[in-house]
Amino acid sequence: MPNSRNATRWRVLIVATLMAAGPAIAALGQTSPDTGDPGGRRVVAESRFDVTNPPLQAELVLLVVDFPPGAWTSWHTHGGQAINLVVAGEITLRHAGMDRPHRAGQGGTDSTGQVHAAGNTGPGKAGLVTNFLLPEGALQTTVVQDSPFEPTIVHEAR
Repeated sequence: MPNSRNATRWRVLIVATLMAAGPAIAALGQTSPDTGDPGGRRVVAESRFDVTNPPLQAELVLLVVDFPPGAWTSWHTHGGQAINLVVAGEITLRHAGMDRPHRAGQGGTDSTGQVHAAGNTGPGKAGLVTNFLLPEGALQTTVVQDSPFEPTIVHEAR
């Protein structure tokens, strides 16, 4: 039988993620007259990930990021797990000497403290939704090396 305290923590993290993601995901939705939704919204992408070592207390931060062609983040780390979902175009995650491309509808996670960069390697605009689960007092991002052409954060929810 699973530990009820751990099960409660998981439920709280899932509900918090969904509540924070709602406005940002809605902002990404494109209008579609054939959906029947009065707001004309549709699901752009959907994915599921395991949360590794969830903290008892966490700040949930959600970012919606636009990547023009050729834009790369700085080399950086995160103070907690980052859960990423590509919602448009193609984003490449670069770490440990490897490039891992992700197309719209695909995603992955960044481990705490992992030095990495992400960039748009495709010909058009790309978009990413990132959720951070930050333990109390942890920094969201620590820059290791700056990039001259950064993506743009278009929405942030905490």
